Amino acid sequence: MSFNRSNRAHRAKAGVRPPCTVRSGRRCPARTRRTIVFLCSALALCAGRSAYAWKGDFFQPFISYGDYYDNNVFYVPKHGTMFLIQNGVPRVLVGPSSDTFRVLKLGTNMDWRPGRQQITLLASESLVRFSRFSAINYDGSRLQSQWNWRFGSRWDGTIGASRHVTQSSFSDLQTFTVVNNIYTERRAFAKGGFWLDPRWKFGVDTATSILSNSSAFESYLNYDQNSVGPFIEYRTQKGSTLTTELRTINARYPNQQFFNGSAVDNSYRENELNIIGSWAATGKTQLRGRLGFIERRNQDLSQRNFSGVTGSLTANYMPTGSTSLSLRLYRRSAGVDVGYASFVLDTGESLSAAWQMTGTLTLQGSVGHDQFNYQGDPGIIFGFPHRTDNVQNASLDLQYRPSQLITADIGATTGYRVSSYSFYNYHFDMIFANLKFKP
Repeated sequence: MSFNRSNRAHRAKAGVRPPCTVRSGRRCPARTRRTIVFLCSALALCAGRSAYAWKGDFFQPFISYGDYYDNNVFYVPKHGTMFLIQNGVPRVLVGPSSDTFRVLKLGTNMDWRPGRQQITLLASESLVRFSRFSAINYDGSRLQSQWNWRFGSRWDGTIGASRHVTQSSFSDLQTFTVVNNIYTERRAFAKGGFWLDPRWKFGVDTATSILSNSSAFESYLNYDQNSVGPFIEYRTQKGSTLTTELRTINARYPNQQFFNGSAVDNSYRENELNIIGSWAATGKTQLRGRLGFIERRNQDLSQRNFSGVTGSLTANYMPTGSTSLSLRLYRRSAGVDVGYASFVLDTGESLSAAWQMTGTLTLQGSVGHDQFNYQGDPGIIFGFPHRTDNVQNASLDLQYRPSQLITADIGATTGYRVSSYSFYNYHFDMIFANLKFKP
């Protein structure tokens, strides 16, 4: 399993107390204990068997353990400074700070197909423990379920919910102080449609999400978001699709943000028009694309309103049965809650490849580039020039799978950011080894 440096779930850390181990003498939190007991019971139940399965359904527990070394945990530039409080003692960190950490993950997957229905479930618990910076240790979790329903020959759709607990990234700290911010994201969604004939489908897509942050410094980012909109889908006999969707998003921020002593409400309303398509060009090539237009109107500051075109294109190519290539181009935008910009435009590209060298060995690699262009200065604070960031990432992973039960992999990840604000520059290198067991 390759370790994505930008993945907050793996970068999550928490608490200044020592890890909940026998050596530390501290008991795990009740929620963590209950989750671990449940998952360990599931592992024991299926020990010695590939999985409980009936007529194509399965219940698959898993456990994984990984060791990682990161030479720049807090994304600090070469001569940068970061402040950290550990065990009640303030520390000043100058330049990149390295550390090793361990990741233990327990979980289970379920895929149940009663009749024409399909119900999936993923539950996992992650424990991340650092050697030097115990203040950023963290217990994370993920729970998500989905029901792919079908009634009669014309009605189908999905209903689902998820809950994700992790830690926000250290890559863009505004205060240059390490804040152990744990955020919880809850999401529920439903999508359903009616097939007029085998090619045309009309439906409605709706979702709601709630995000909360544990740190008072990040509480202004808490939000409740609701979206709803109709869609029309056209499907060819060969399986290619073209979908047009309209969507309205209402986001409410219960906690106001302060700039120069003034309170600002970051709530907004956004309208989207998207055209989404997929096309199997040949037996070896598949294309997926999206072209959209968004328009956002903010509650307080009209200077933060913005509109523009976004899109993405993904091409998957399998020249042989053991090799694959994937190229992705994208242009996307998102609002930002900083005093010198209203939104950021992200233009990027990525290339990934995989080669199954033998029946048990697979080599995977990826490279990517993003340019973040901060635009729409709301005029709240002065003296900040235009900000542009260029981010490069690359990874390499060698996976060994001697059986259906065991997967081992080793790999490395590297990346850097060059910003017009030099104090946001960084460079990091990471190596890892991971072992996963599925009884």
